[in-house]
Amino acid sequence: MNPASGGASNWGDLGGTITDQTDLIAYLAATYLALGGGTMTGRVDFKAGNSTSASFRIPGGTAPSSPAHGDVYASSGTNLLIYLSSAWYFTSFINKPEIFTAKKTFNPSVSGGALINLGGNTGVAPSSPADGDLWQTSAGLIYRNGSVTEGPLAITMKGSNVALAGTITLGPGSHIHITAGTGPITDIDWASAVDGRHCMLIFDVAATMTHGANLVLPGGVSHDFGVDDRAIVLQDNGDKVYVYPLKARKPKFSGTFGGAPGASAVVFAFLANEALSFPASMTGSVIKAKTAATAQADFDLQKNGISVGTVRFAAAGTVASYVSISTFTMTSGDHLELIAPGSPDATLANLFFTLEATGQVY
Repeated sequence: MNPASGGASNWGDLGGTITDQTDLIAYLAATYLALGGGTMTGRVDFKAGNSTSASFRIPGGTAPSSPAHGDVYASSGTNLLIYLSSAWYFTSFINKPEIFTAKKTFNPSVSGGALINLGGNTGVAPSSPADGDLWQTSAGLIYRNGSVTEGPLAITMKGSNVALAGTITLGPGSHIHITAGTGPITDIDWASAVDGRHCMLIFDVAATMTHGANLVLPGGVSHDFGVDDRAIVLQDNGDKVYVYPLKARKPKFSGTFGGAPGASAVVFAFLANEALSFPASMTGSVIKAKTAATAQADFDLQKNGISVGTVRFAAAGTVASYVSISTFTMTSGDHLELIAPGSPDATLANLFFTLEATGQVY
């Protein structure tokens, strides 16, 4: 075929001689596809991909040294990159472990949909989480920080118990129980320390906190905590922790009875004006006699006229013990009385009372 000899041709206005199919392909490739950098002015359609081949492929390589806007290349790794204005942008796929090197800002969430979804609450924790990891399980939203797994974020979470020790280290949690161990507490740390972090401690055992430069207690005074007492601890700056005790008050009711009590005499009484609780065996209370009893003398302790136990002076004893007294409570308006024996002891006299209750928390 020699279209150059004149006249129109189905191939266009071609110069030269086309002797076979190979010459035709070479001519078209060099002239119309412009493999050396020409510009296609019309749409280019590729064949559909199938199980044996893709529609087209960009082999992995390196970035051009002088890229132009719109350049595309595939790296030798896992990224397809596009040059826009003056920077390369990764076309990172969501199912690939890509690392973004710049901040990504999402549009605000709207009533029709959330900003981002972590796939619901059916996930499980990664077996080897790294700092910065974020995931969701049926417990809530959880994250990894400072080599410690923290959360769930959506709810307040009870932390793991911590044994009493000189230095206690707290894990994540809004409240943590202090269990049996050896004190006093002289330092409080967090496994993942963040200034401003705070937590409520609940004491399952009696404990003492020792005031110091890094464990600051009110008034600079060391503090004793009883069972069920609480404290809020706040990390202020580095290792410095402030302690705010939340202790139940210990109201004390004191009195005296001069001389020897007569038969069934009321030797002590008071009226409650708030909710109170007295522990079993009247722990914390003290009742003494200046003059000892000759024989055993049992006084009846009554709340609102009903017996709640016995206060006993042993023969020749001056300090009372408490018999069959279980924990009991009082509300405002209740009254408590201590009634002398119906048959008075011959010598027991001059009594002193201090009854200790547990009142409202301060």
